[in-house]
Amino acid sequence: MEKSENRNESVCLGKEMGETTYKIIKSKDDYLQIDVEKLKSGEVLPFDIYVKDLNIIKYLFNKGTIFPEKAGDYLKKRGIRDIFILSKDIGIYEDYLREGSLKESQLNEIKPGSEKNFLYFKEQFHQVDSSVFIPGTEIFFNLYLFEKTRMKMLIKASKTEPYKIQEEALDNSGEFLVNKNNLVFYQEYLDSILNIQSDRSIKTRIIKESSKIVVRELFNNPRSGEILKKTINSVSTIINSITYNNETLYDLLTIKNYDYYTYTHSVNVSVLSIGLGISIGLKKHEIESLGIGAILHDIGKSLIPSEVLNKKARLSDEEYMIMKTHVNRGEEILNYHKNIPKESFIPVSQHHEKLSGKGYPRGLSGDKISLTGRITAIVDCYDALTTQRSYRKALTPFEALEIMKKESDNYDYNLLKKFILMLGDIKNYVCPR
Repeated sequence: MEKSENRNESVCLGKEMGETTYKIIKSKDDYLQIDVEKLKSGEVLPFDIYVKDLNIIKYLFNKGTIFPEKAGDYLKKRGIRDIFILSKDIGIYEDYLREGSLKESQLNEIKPGSEKNFLYFKEQFHQVDSSVFIPGTEIFFNLYLFEKTRMKMLIKASKTEPYKIQEEALDNSGEFLVNKNNLVFYQEYLDSILNIQSDRSIKTRIIKESSKIVVRELFNNPRSGEILKKTINSVSTIINSITYNNETLYDLLTIKNYDYYTYTHSVNVSVLSIGLGISIGLKKHEIESLGIGAILHDIGKSLIPSEVLNKKARLSDEEYMIMKTHVNRGEEILNYHKNIPKESFIPVSQHHEKLSGKGYPRGLSGDKISLTGRITAIVDCYDALTTQRSYRKALTPFEALEIMKKESDNYDYNLLKKFILMLGDIKNYVCPR
């Protein structure tokens, strides 16, 4: 599209999504024109809404507010049918149209009793660590609780009606979640706490929570150079945190015995790989390459169909063959990017290889598997075993390590012993919590 010298000129973009046609209005910023009838009454707006008044773009609703029940009718009576969002919010808007926010009445439908609901649950929500919420601080987004087989709204909040965190609200044993459309507000909250919090443990957990958000973004858009850069920066922050104080390794691994999420698993594998790399004396640049490769080790899963990746039951033989392609697909994604260290390819390529030669995709054995490949293979298996799946409970760290010790032909036993010693040094981490 050619740039116009007239900043107020309307330009037809001609981009369609379903029945929606966008127009860009060139002003100080670029705006996308949308239909007011597309907005959902009673639901949180994950983007700012603007209106055109006498050729001037003005705020109508701020993101985080609930779109009023009768606002659409009111605007149409005033002859306002077309409103605007910032062009940079196009991805958020498309997600909003495709899935939207949840009304409270819909929550009872979200039970992982059916495959359809389970897939929706996994894609729509984001797992969070409740320990980062500080009593007395305010949040501007809904917080949900998944306990046993039921989902409920624990806290209802918005920019116009914030909620001040009460300690009793956090005293729940279930899984805390936010709607993925509200992740921008969750990140804002994390940033605000980081600026006022002096407690090392909480600051470390905020680092992990921010990393999980970035990794999720990367899985949604694996070819984005901008998000990849943010991911690499997250790894550097994690390395600095662990190097500065080894006890932060424990704080970075607080979420256990909850359901499996690829973005949480990716951060866990990076954290543990970095910790093991430091404990065996790797050099700084080697630790950096290892950390990057470890956080990206499952990036190929971004190209695996959701019905296979998030299947509630065990995979069939055919589905398992599809899942195994994530290694090669991960290599393809890394090859697309030009600024990833070549050493970081190894954890992606070799985290499913086994010393016995029974791994995949290449069936490498013995010395053909690099040190960082051996590290990532141990850590990947350990974190997977100690994380709950829909078809089996999480193992305790002790149980997982006992299983791995019995597979000494598959894993580097000397590395595994050092890994066990490292976990033992993290205050009581190997004991069930």
